[in-house]
Formats: sequence, structure tokens, C-alpha cells
Amino acid sequence: MQDNLTHIDSILEHPTPSKAKILVVDDEQYLLRTFKKILESENFIVDTVDTGISALEKIGNEFYDMIIADLSMPAMNGIELLKEVKKIDPELPFVIVTGHSTVSSAVTAMKLGAEDYITKPIERPQLILMAKRTINQNKLKRELRFLKSHFADSYGLENMVGKSRSMHRLFNTVKKVARSEATIYIEGESGTGKELLAKSIHNFSFRREHVLVTVDCGSLPLQLLQSELFGHVKGSFTGALQNRRGLFEEARGGTIFLDEIGEIPSELQLSLLRVLQEREIRPVGSDKAIPIDVRVICASNRNLKEAVENGEFRRDLYYRLAVIRLNIPPLRMRKEDIPILSQHFLEIYNKANGKSISNISTKTMHMFLNYNWEGNIRELENVIERAVVLAEGDEITPDLLPEEIAGSDSAGLAIKMPIEDMTLREMCTLASSTMEKEAIINTLQKTKGNKKKAAELLGISRGSLYNKIKSYNIK
Repeated sequence: MQDNLTHIDSILEHPTPSKAKILVVDDEQYLLRTFKKILESENFIVDTVDTGISALEKIGNEFYDMIIADLSMPAMNGIELLKEVKKIDPELPFVIVTGHSTVSSAVTAMKLGAEDYITKPIERPQLILMAKRTINQNKLKRELRFLKSHFADSYGLENMVGKSRSMHRLFNTVKKVARSEATIYIEGESGTGKELLAKSIHNFSFRREHVLVTVDCGSLPLQLLQSELFGHVKGSFTGALQNRRGLFEEARGGTIFLDEIGEIPSELQLSLLRVLQEREIRPVGSDKAIPIDVRVICASNRNLKEAVENGEFRRDLYYRLAVIRLNIPPLRMRKEDIPILSQHFLEIYNKANGKSISNISTKTMHMFLNYNWEGNIRELENVIERAVVLAEGDEITPDLLPEEIAGSDSAGLAIKMPIEDMTLREMCTLASSTMEKEAIINTLQKTKGNKKKAAELLGISRGSLYNKIKSYNIK
């Protein structure tokens, strides 16, 4: 494995030159020259102005990736400029430059929307790290917004986040099947997002104007589950004091999602099979059948095919349910999605808790990428929420993680992280390239070196495969 990952250290040692454009605002010409010299040495494009008024004119006519402004300036100080900039472009990253004696004012500026602050005297490593981190963090946020809007517009997959090859394949399949009437079976471990995927399929279907009803088949005893699904008539059993509609009937015109279908009692499996075959239900205690118009989606964290072979689940019911089978891969098999999922949950819980945590440390992300995540996305979300609640600074650090993560051994696909600080975007690039290289190596081994077959399995052209083999130095 280590031989397969030797290219990673070079990602930070020789980063792709940035062409980001920065506007520096300060009334001291010496500081403007200092900023310009340092930032341009890192291949940033730098404009400088000495007043807030001039800065607003620049921002009104040109596009910038970041603003760096001194806190103390005549006519219009840094906080006043920040307020005006946020009116023009609320998403434009803004960094305050301050002396040690005015750090409290810089903190106030961050509460008003500034991304960060840097103290005088300006130190080259601190400035470069801050600039790269701020710009790349903003790019990652914009990429996350794009992914959400793209999947919502193209696939109807609201709040489904993922950029890995396996998730793109899943999204493309969902796009094809969501508008059909076929029964869909979603397979995946607990915490992978099966219910969220079911909601997205419903919202993209022709039934989206009607209700989606969710039933947890594993939490109810036989008689109660039968009554919940099909309804009952008054007096049909002890406690049946009045007629009650079943959830299949409540979902008429819409979708019913049968979660944990693998836990449904064997006595009820035949009844459900008849519902799917006849498209009608019979309430408990009634001899009258009721026609239903409902689309069925089901899910299980068990392998139903194995349950069928073991005699634990009806074979004919399985094939009725699994007309379309979707598999959500566990998080440990798509670790390149961890950084962008982390950013997604960081934004959610920053907002929920009134926090403005802007970064996840490299060491923390190293632990994330090498942890097994048995609870999958749900576990990652809980860890991020916990860290946001406990954090007192602007960064998620290892001391905020549960012991099982901070003290765990590597599991699944290990991703080696450099010691120096990385931005979340750099972590995304690192994880993605690692997983891509691993996928190419495994596919070449599977095809015994046949590059044509490997390219077909990977879904890329043979030319692209040759380029990637050369880029990753795969022997």
C-alpha cells in the first residue's frame, strides 16, 4: 500500500500554481509593497489600494478571490469596509490585518463575516498559509454548493453529497429509474443514507406532488405492523375500537418507503407479495379488497440475497421488491468523499450552533481518512456536530474527537497525509487521487494488465487510462 501512495507527498511540495486574485487595502505603502511581494512570489495576482473608497471602486469593477484589509485606516476602517463589501458580495472572503492590541476588534470583524485575521508584524509563512487556506476553503464551499445544486437540478438528489466515482454512478442510475414506476430496493449498511436516497427518488419522480410515507419494518411486532401497513376494521382484534386506514392507503398517489424490509416477519411476507402482485390491500378483519396506487421503495442493511439463500426471506418477494437494486457504498469504500462531507456538516452545525469554525486540521482529517466509520455518514455527522459544539477556536482539532477515533488504528484504505497544514480542498484532491490510483491498480490486477478491459471497467477512454498510469507512475 505504501508503494502505491508515494506520489502523495509531492502534492504539497509542488502545488499547482494559484492564479487567485487578491485585493490588499492598507494606508501604509510599505505594508502594501510587503503584501504584494510575498503573495506574488506564490503566484497570486495582487492589486493594492490605500483607502476603503478605492477598494469599493475596484470591487465594483473587477472580480477578486479574497480581500485583505487593515483594521485601522482613516475615512473608512476595516470593519466599515467589511460591511460594505458584504453588501456587494456576501461570499467574498475578507481577512482583517490587525495589531496585537486590537485583536478583540478583529474577532468582532469575524462575527460580522470576516473569514480570518492576521496580526502585525506580517510573517511570510503565516500570510501564505492564511491566503491559501482562505481561498481554497472558499473554493471548496463553492464546489459543495455546486454539487448540491447540480445534483438537485440534474438528479433531484437534495442534500446528497459525493464526488466519488461510485456515487456518481449511483446518481446517474437514480436519474434513469426515479421517474419509472418500478419497485426499488436500496441496499447499504446502517448510516449510509438509504432513507435520504429514497426521499430524493420520490422528489424526482412523477409522484412528488403526493406524500412519501416511511415505515420502519424492524421496530414493530407482527400484528401492529400488519395493521399499520394495511389498516384494520373496528373489532378485528383487542384494542381495535374504530376503523383505521393503513399506510399503503395513506400513501395513495405517492410513495411508500419500507425501511429495514429484511426484518419483516415471515408471516407477513406472503401478504406483502400479494399486495405487489394484485396492487390491492385487505385491512385486518375485512373481507373487502381496496385498490392501491402507490410506488414502493424498500431498503435493508442486510444482504437480502443471502437471506433468500438461507431461507430467511421469500425468493419470490425478493424479486418483486428488487426490480431495480441500488447499492450505497459504505463510507470506508469512498473515502475521497470524507473531506467534502465534513465541510457539508461543518456548515450545517456552524449555523445550528452560531459558530464560525472555518477549518479542520490536517491531523484531524488524517484520522478521518484512516478511520473505519462503521456508522458511516451518520457517524461522521455526529462526530462533526460534537466537535463544533465543543470547539472554542476556529478549527476542528484532534482533542475534539471521540476516543475511538483519536486512538484508533488505521482501517480500510489508508491515506497517508503530509505533516504540514493542508486546506480542506487540498485534502479532497489528495483523497481523490489516492482512491483513483488504488482503483486503477486494482482494476489492472483484475484484468491481468489488459488496459483495454481495464479502461472499459473504469468507464474511461484507453488514452485517459494511459495518461493516468503515467501520471501516477504505476508499474
